[in-house]
Amino acid sequence: MITIDIPFASDLHRTVLDAVMARVEMSEHDLTAHHKRWDEAEKDFAFHIPEKSVDAIRRAAKEGGKPQYVTLNIPYTYGQMMTAHTYISSVFLSRDPILQFSARHGQPEMNVQAVEALMDYQTRVGGHAAPYYIWIHDALKYGLGIVGTFWEKEEHVVSEMSERPVTLLGKPVEGKTEKVLKKRTIEGYEGNRVFNVRPYDWLPDTRVPLSDPQKGEFCGRKTDLTWNTIVKRGLSKQYMNIDHVKGRIKSIGGGVKDRRASIVEELQLPGASSGSPDATHTQTSLVATIPTIEIVIEIIPKEWELGSTEHPEKWVFTILDKKVIVEARPLGLWHNRFPFETLESEIEGYALVKRGMMEMGKPLNDVMTWLFNSHFYAVRKSINGDWVYDPSRLVAGDITNSDGTGSRIRMRPEAYGSDVRTMLQVVSGGADVTGTHLRDTEVVGQLINRVLGVTDNITGALNPGGRKTATEVRTASSASINRLRTQSEYMSAYGFAPFTQQLLQTTQQMYRGEKKFKIAGDSVWNEQGFIEVDPDTISGFYDYEPVDGTLPIDRFALVNMWGQLFSQIRQFPQIQQEYNMSEIFAWVAQLAGIKNIKQFRINMVDELGQGGLTVGQQPGITGPAGGPPPAATGGGGGGSPVIPLPRQVPGVGPSG
Repeated sequence: MITIDIPFASDLHRTVLDAVMARVEMSEHDLTAHHKRWDEAEKDFAFHIPEKSVDAIRRAAKEGGKPQYVTLNIPYTYGQMMTAHTYISSVFLSRDPILQFSARHGQPEMNVQAVEALMDYQTRVGGHAAPYYIWIHDALKYGLGIVGTFWEKEEHVVSEMSERPVTLLGKPVEGKTEKVLKKRTIEGYEGNRVFNVRPYDWLPDTRVPLSDPQKGEFCGRKTDLTWNTIVKRGLSKQYMNIDHVKGRIKSIGGGVKDRRASIVEELQLPGASSGSPDATHTQTSLVATIPTIEIVIEIIPKEWELGSTEHPEKWVFTILDKKVIVEARPLGLWHNRFPFETLESEIEGYALVKRGMMEMGKPLNDVMTWLFNSHFYAVRKSINGDWVYDPSRLVAGDITNSDGTGSRIRMRPEAYGSDVRTMLQVVSGGADVTGTHLRDTEVVGQLINRVLGVTDNITGALNPGGRKTATEVRTASSASINRLRTQSEYMSAYGFAPFTQQLLQTTQQMYRGEKKFKIAGDSVWNEQGFIEVDPDTISGFYDYEPVDGTLPIDRFALVNMWGQLFSQIRQFPQIQQEYNMSEIFAWVAQLAGIKNIKQFRINMVDELGQGGLTVGQQPGITGPAGGPPPAATGGGGGGSPVIPLPRQVPGVGPSG
């Protein structure tokens, strides 16, 4: 990834900068109207209620030791969204391997295993799983989730101090040493990197729906870069104009202020500081991050004066502080797609931005919050009530200063001896008109369940109404997941499938190694557990195996099912003859969580003391039907274990 040279003060720099920033400003302008929707989703997700003046008084009283009732925000939609996230993330990320493939044009099964092994290595070592969780989470919360990818070949420069003898004329001087700094370059991870993009930082082509960014002319993101990152990329020739960036660091100051900081202070992100470094600090003391725009644009190089090609090409541009172009180069990826993919939770094909679950459930959640708070306000009112008293016979200060937890009210001297019951009367709060509000919240909750498609069965709570049979529970659970199942299949079709194709095709283009990788998944039993992967074994066309929208089968339920099968297989010798029962047993044991089952396997050569046995010679095995059974020999000791194997069936056993 080497950039072309565009001098900072040149006319070409100004022309390219204006063209890029025009697209950035168009995207920012069109998406600003949707920021308010995302702000509301953020506040509801954090159970945020703006503090009013009366709430501030109550909070001050509470901090002073006087308990006060405060307004609550019922996080019902939050719970429903997290339940949906648990279901959908389990559907996608509980598979082993997470990214599964099938051959499109009849490639051998070994090649499919090589592809899955290499992609599983990138998923695990490259840390792809965490961005996938956040990708699904953003899609449910904001209605829009974005991930990007790039190929990285890590090289770590490690320095250490050491001593070596001082030499004179090529000979060491006895008793004298000198300290030297040794550097070594260590190769690290090589593969795809996956990162998340906040919707606030997303720069799509708003002339097309955000569900398909590949139809647009450009897409990119806003981010922050540290000075060290800029220097590393400058040394690798990925960045240019570094000197002009260095001179602007003091004026740039801290990173971009996080716009969510004004909403929820607890969720303020790193880089949200808006203060500028002290001008008296040296260059090495600066800790600022630099606002950066990374964008990929499909351009005609001849029109942009960046080449002679008249065919549209995708180019990468990186701009620091909206002023300095530090990177301009062709994308150079064979899949020729923008290195970003989106994920949306709402199935809708024409709106620019779809709704998230927090937005869809907000109106009903607000009703539930009002019902809950109004009821407890009324309860507090009815408990405390109002006092009517005679100020000519009671000390008014004792009443007005009462905190309602028990008071000592004094009588005036002139009222001594009077009937106390005629001096003060507690006025009841009246009938509690909010007595049914809590029952109403259950009705509102059921409406939210139907709107969002997350029922009680998915949350693990069975519907009340007497004893349930296992069939009833299973049927209700199956029916309740239909909405989320369709949603998962939709996400798989237009989100995970194209993004996985990007990862695979980039790997086929960039991978140049010849290494062994662990075989992914439990589909094939392999004694070694590893497969050799080189560019030839992963060449060809492979398709992402889509999810079917159902949860993975519980492992222990699968083990129980296999236990029942084993008990039935005993009655069918033909089945025992066609399958390797010992290997199936070991696989089921590993499925149950036993990782070291192989250490208990008996070595028949060592146990029987024979260099090799044919099927007819092994103890406990009879010959073909109608023939005499062979003698069972101990081969070196009568105490050796004898493992009976299934009886041979005519025409099934080994020939010869």
